[in-house]
This record gives sequence, structure tokens and C-alpha cells, in this order.
Amino acid sequence: MEQNQNIDRITNLDFIRGIAVLGILVMNAITFVLPKSAYYNPSSAGTNNILDWIFVALSQIFVAEKMMGLFSLLFGASIVLFIESQKRRDRRHPHTRSIWRNVILLIVGSIHASIWFGDVLIVYALCAPVVLLLYRMNKYFILILGVFFIHYPVIFSPLFQGFFDSQGNLIMTGMVKDIVMSSQSEASKIGLGEIWFANKTMTGEVFGIFILIDAFGRALGMMLIGVFLYRSNILKGIYSNSFYKKIAIAGFTIGIPLATYSLIWGITENYSPSIALIYSNPHRIANLPLVLGYVGLLTILNTKLPLQFVTRIRAVGKMALTNYLTQTLISTVIFTIIFSNLILSRSELMLYVVVIWTLQICWSKYWLDHFQYGPFEWIWRKLTYLNAKGGNT
Repeated sequence: MEQNQNIDRITNLDFIRGIAVLGILVMNAITFVLPKSAYYNPSSAGTNNILDWIFVALSQIFVAEKMMGLFSLLFGASIVLFIESQKRRDRRHPHTRSIWRNVILLIVGSIHASIWFGDVLIVYALCAPVVLLLYRMNKYFILILGVFFIHYPVIFSPLFQGFFDSQGNLIMTGMVKDIVMSSQSEASKIGLGEIWFANKTMTGEVFGIFILIDAFGRALGMMLIGVFLYRSNILKGIYSNSFYKKIAIAGFTIGIPLATYSLIWGITENYSPSIALIYSNPHRIANLPLVLGYVGLLTILNTKLPLQFVTRIRAVGKMALTNYLTQTLISTVIFTIIFSNLILSRSELMLYVVVIWTLQICWSKYWLDHFQYGPFEWIWRKLTYLNAKGGNT
């Protein structure tokens, strides 16, 4: 840990968070330019040549849900870190202030979601109270709960897959018929919709329900895993490199084959609607080992890479909220306002990602050399301590 204006910062968290927020853009960028279906069904758009498919393979195995998993894991740890910080400073009602902090995040997320449909801040803000209720329980019980929440979509996916025929249309029987009959929306009658087919313009309600189940399960589960890792001091980077090396090797050894199998399954079945909800199950199981593998690897790199580079990545992590939101703002201006008809392949899109990475790596360090907090972090902090004196955390 390093001193920062009389505050101990766990630089390992900053470094991992910096890598995570940069990595998130690899997948999110797809949704800024390509149809929504390209995220879930790579064959539907943006795969024009072998190079594009190489990017699909690499991103699906090493990036998709892993960077968001790291982000979620660190968010869970930050909830406990915030409470501990409040108690150290003898601040009153730390749990109430944490709730208020996440109400602010919910508002920010709602504004963000009005700009871009892929916002995750709303999910985090809604999951935070659950973490607050659970974080003081036995840490191994929290670990078990985290593993359960991450994987329960695997249990539900065959059930939801059975609601669709081989063409991705709804099968109007049983539960599906009840949903359609009780709903007045057109979306209730749609099958896989725009989430799977590039030529569709609406998201099917039933498929949308499964996506929500999956998103909340992954987020809450990873947040609880983050609480466990923080309480076990693993995230603090205080153990030997050999310890983190074992975590990295175990995580990647288990996770990479599972994620690869999921990719091969999708490709060999030509991403048929008949496997839309189930082909990702090996990938879902792979996410936790791979996220843990990244925790081990990045913890080692935080102390082994050149300090000049590491310091810049830590700065990106300290400004994670600002960098996450500005990724959306910049992308929306470029691809919705300036170049609204621009169509890019995945390999071309990666060039844009690298440009944004370069900008954020440069501006984060520059900003924090002059200010203590990123702009959105400063606003979040000021609103958090709206009725409090001082407010150094």
C-alpha cells in the first residue's frame, strides 16, 4: 500500500480496476457500432473475415464477462472498504451513508442508461443493499452464496431455451402463453428478437427476462466473491507471488478450456437459435475461474511491471467511474452524432478501442497529477457527504 494524502490506498485494487475498465470497452464497443445481436451472436454482424473471427475468439475467451466480472468483484470489495473507512473515522451511520452513496449511483446509472442501453451501474446500485446485508456473515457462507448466484443462470437457461423453437420464435404454451396473455406489450410476443438477429428491432420480453436474471446473478455473485477475497486479504496483494501464481495457473487452466468449448459449440452450430441460451453455459462456468486467474496474474504484474506503466494503469483505476462514463459519452458522440451511418468490422473497431485506451491512460495520470479525484468521482463524493462535515475517505 502507498500513502495518498494521509490515506492508505490499496494500489493492487487500483491496478486491477484500471485493467478492468479498459478491458470492458472491448466488448462494450461492439454495442456502440454494431447491432445488439453482435454481442450475443457474433455471427450476426461484424464478422467479415478471418481477422474478425480471431478477435471474436480472443474476446470471447479472455474478455467477455471477465473484465466485467473483475469490475463487479472490486465493487463488492469497495462496499466493505467504504464501511471500514467510515468506521475508522468514527463517522455516524456508515451503512446509511453507503445506501445513500448507491442511491446516487442509481441516479447516475439511470441517466447513463438513457444514453446507452448497456449500463451496469443500475445493477450494481440495486445489488449493493444485498451485499450490505450479507457482508458480515461467515466469509465462507458468502463465498458459497457468490458461487451460487454466478451459476444459477446455468440452471435456468435450459428452461428458458425450451420457450423458443429452432427459429427463435416463442412457443406459445404454458408459462410463455401466460406471460403473453397477461402483457399488453408487443415485446411479449417476440422471440429472441434483436438480441440474436441483426434484422430485428425489438427485444423479446421472455429473452429479456433471462438476460436480467443472468446480469443480476453474475453481478451479485461476483460482488460477494469480492467481499470474500477482500476479507481474506487476497485482494490487498499482501501474499507471496507464488500464492498468486497458483491462483492464476489454476484459474486459467480451468477457465480457458471451458470458455473455448463454449466458443466452439456456438461456431459449429452456426449460432443456431436452438442453442441461444445454453451454448454459453460452459462460458458461464468458466467466468469465475478466469476472473480469479486475472486477480492472481494482475496482482503479480502490479509489482513486477515498470512503475511508470503501473502508475498510469492505477490512475485509470482511480478514475474508473469517470473513464467508464466517458467511454460511453465519447462513443455516443462519435458513432451516433458525428458518424451515425458508420459501419465497422470487429477488427476495425479494435483500432478505435486502442485509441480510447491511449487517451484514458494519458489523461487519467495527468488529471490526478493536478487533482485528488476524477471529475465524476469528485461529484459522487460531494453528493455522498452532502450533509456531512469534512468527508475525507
